[in-house]
Amino acid sequence: MKNRYLKGFIPVLRTLLLVILAIVPARQVIAEDVLFISSAYVAGPWQITLDSEVAKVVGKRSKDMRLFREDISSISRRDDFDSEQWVAQLNRKYRDFNIQRAVFVGGHARRLLASQHASLLPSAVKYSVEDVSVTEFVANEAPKVLSAADQLSGNISLIQQLLPSTDQLILVSGYPRQLQDLELYRAAASGMKVELWGEGYTYEELTDKAATLGSNSVIVYIGVPADAKNEQKVVSDFLAELAKAASRPIFVTYATSIGKGAIGGFVAQPTRTGQVVAGLLTGEYSQSTPLIQPMIDYSVLESFDISEGLIPDDSVVINRPENLLESPEQLLRYGSVIVVVLLVLLVVLVARTLVLRANSLRAQQYANDLAEEKAKSEKLYGVVAHELRTPVSAIAMMSATSDAEFVKHKDDIITATDDLLLTISDMSLMVRPDDMRPVRYTTFNLEDINSTISVRIQPMVASAGIKFIETTPKGTSLENTSIKSDQYRIRVAVINLIRNACLHSRGKTVTLTTECNPTSVRWIVSDDGIGIEPSDVDALFVSGMRGNTKANGSGLGLSLSREWIREIGGDVAYLSDSEVGSRFVVEIPRETVPYDIDGELSDPAAKGSSKNISKFKVLFAEDEKMLRLLGAKLISNVVGEVILAEDGSEAFELFDESFDLIMTDFFMPNVDGAELTARIRASGSQVPIIGVTAATIGDQMQVMLDAGANLVIPKPLTAKSFEEAVAKVLG
Repeated sequence: MKNRYLKGFIPVLRTLLLVILAIVPARQVIAEDVLFISSAYVAGPWQITLDSEVAKVVGKRSKDMRLFREDISSISRRDDFDSEQWVAQLNRKYRDFNIQRAVFVGGHARRLLASQHASLLPSAVKYSVEDVSVTEFVANEAPKVLSAADQLSGNISLIQQLLPSTDQLILVSGYPRQLQDLELYRAAASGMKVELWGEGYTYEELTDKAATLGSNSVIVYIGVPADAKNEQKVVSDFLAELAKAASRPIFVTYATSIGKGAIGGFVAQPTRTGQVVAGLLTGEYSQSTPLIQPMIDYSVLESFDISEGLIPDDSVVINRPENLLESPEQLLRYGSVIVVVLLVLLVVLVARTLVLRANSLRAQQYANDLAEEKAKSEKLYGVVAHELRTPVSAIAMMSATSDAEFVKHKDDIITATDDLLLTISDMSLMVRPDDMRPVRYTTFNLEDINSTISVRIQPMVASAGIKFIETTPKGTSLENTSIKSDQYRIRVAVINLIRNACLHSRGKTVTLTTECNPTSVRWIVSDDGIGIEPSDVDALFVSGMRGNTKANGSGLGLSLSREWIREIGGDVAYLSDSEVGSRFVVEIPRETVPYDIDGELSDPAAKGSSKNISKFKVLFAEDEKMLRLLGAKLISNVVGEVILAEDGSEAFELFDESFDLIMTDFFMPNVDGAELTARIRASGSQVPIIGVTAATIGDQMQVMLDAGANLVIPKPLTAKSFEEAVAKVLG
């Protein structure tokens, strides 16, 4: 009986629960990304105050909004600054983020937005914030001024309120718009005489004229970037000189000039500007928010016997002295502060012993951290040494075999040397991280690359105690399947995924599944570990972000792997269909670029030159005897005659206009390759010069090009690289 009633009650309970879930909506958190970009105009204390205000407001929305910050003060003023390239880099940097709104403050930043707004973050609403205006930029629409303040009328109103007897305004301005400012002030300042002291004056003449002003005159200082002698003075220094000479009030148009001798002005404030920027970023900006407000230096105001009661209510007042006994409330406030300070001092004295002990523990921790960093450095050097030593050792051991065995292992020797050269080339990216890694397309067999991956990850799998399994879908064979792509990038990306699974999954098994279809190849790495929290998925490929792991790592691996694979037309992604553990995939297209069967460019122009080089006379400068002899033998198979030189000095002595081509090493005694090139060019000769160097990590290749070389290629010199270089130079 009880079971029957219970069975009847369960459907009713289930229905009631569904009704409640339907009525009460699930709480959703929709994340917004916003971007704040500034340039040199807001540097220093201005930027600190402005950033503080922005962080204060946007920080309250941290659960549903992320703030990103860019400061272009240094790069935007460089002579080689390319605005279009910067826009492309910024768009690429934030392409995976949901940038809804972006605010630009500062002259360089605003000009970039005005000229590039159509292509700059096209899906975002962008705002330009100037001292006296806010302009909105929306895709496919004309810029719209949201609000604009009348600074000129504000300044005149402030002057009339503080100094109602004023009958003369002196505009001090050396800017190109000075005549326009003069007409605007004359139109607005009715009943006052307005005079311009402009760019035709020296600083001394301006101070001399200021000394002759009457008691009802006021100076409005707009700015003098340079005087008639092209001399430049610091604003604060010249304002102090001007105020001392004139003994008359000086009003200004920039907040940074107040506190340096000026009485004040109707100006933009960093605090107010920060509030405006924050409002635009959060979407809560009101067009009624004043952009500028009065700012008064109380100490200067007092020196002219101007009543404090004349100061506008909304003014920002600096340098105002405070009287502790002005009111009981103020006395109570300061008394409370004194009591708190005494209590803090008491706590500090009591805690002194604990602090000393904590310092001792901290010092020990620092020592441990230094030891750990030293160990990491030694590990890094070990990895580099291993990566270089491995192919070199293979070459050395194969060279020690008999001639027949050496010939038998020719392909293995070539593979080992290629790995060594790739490793050295990629080390240049550590020296110049901004350089892009070149794409190296080759035709390779899927079974071969999987075999290489298996060999490379065996030490890692063994040290982690992980069982590694390789699989392919039923009926799939990789033995005779070849593709054309960048084998090195694919290998690095797959190995990185396997490494992550070994270090972070906390599982027991890692599986590599290779799938091949007519359009693409997929390497799927799966594990049976703890998996990835849904909240962490969006940040997997964000540079520097690390998941729930205590293992060492920089958080750069997945981001770099995805970037490398995307550059060859593929992708690295997380598959959310796994019930246990996690699954990642590296996918690339079967056909990437129009290469022929040997992996060379199908463009006929790249395969040779229309000129016949079989009768060429070549001067070859190389200080290493073995490389000189081998290079001469290689080149002589293609050209008519090769003349050898042991260094640049001998090469220059041998050089005359009978040579059709110069080949030179970079590092040589007496005269190096760059100097040899410069001497030949200085003689007036335009003979083609090709540099050959092993120094691919530094800037030696560019040094030779700057000296006048037509082309610089990396060692080793091969028949193919020689023919391709000659084709480029002569083509």
